[in-house]
Amino acid sequence: MKHLLLASLLMGLVCCVWGLTGMAKESAIASDCDLAKIEQHAWCATCEQFLTAADLNEEGNCNCGAKPTKVAACVKTFYRCSDCWEESAKAGKCPSCEQEMAVTLSKALIVYVCEGCGNTQNQAGTCQADEEAECFGKALKKTCSESGTFPHEGKGE
Repeated sequence: MKHLLLASLLMGLVCCVWGLTGMAKESAIASDCDLAKIEQHAWCATCEQFLTAADLNEEGNCNCGAKPTKVAACVKTFYRCSDCWEESAKAGKCPSCEQEMAVTLSKALIVYVCEGCGNTQNQAGTCQADEEAECFGKALKKTCSESGTFPHEGKGE
């Protein structure tokens, strides 16, 4: 009975360590956005979207009536098939349906995140989480709101 208990504890430890190493590999693959191209773009806080000229009325406001603001955006170019919506980082024909893929822009807000608690802000500064938290008052990291998702993923290992 004693040996059985010891064996199950060892198996549990092995599985736990194995799972942790797998998680480490996954986090290395889905890495932060490189923020290579940052531009200022019109943004509607009410609609929570980037605006184009077609989204603006005669007064220069968003069609919803809100006044747009200029915000920092991380801009990435990628390619999308108009038939099946497959996406790729490289130009060419769609691997699924052989249609020519169209160049597409992806814009994501630049945000500032606390690496301790995950709290995000739209302005640079320090973490304003609960004053009791270890991360309170620590500098926020500049990042892309779509960081880790295509095409805003960094270079994995």
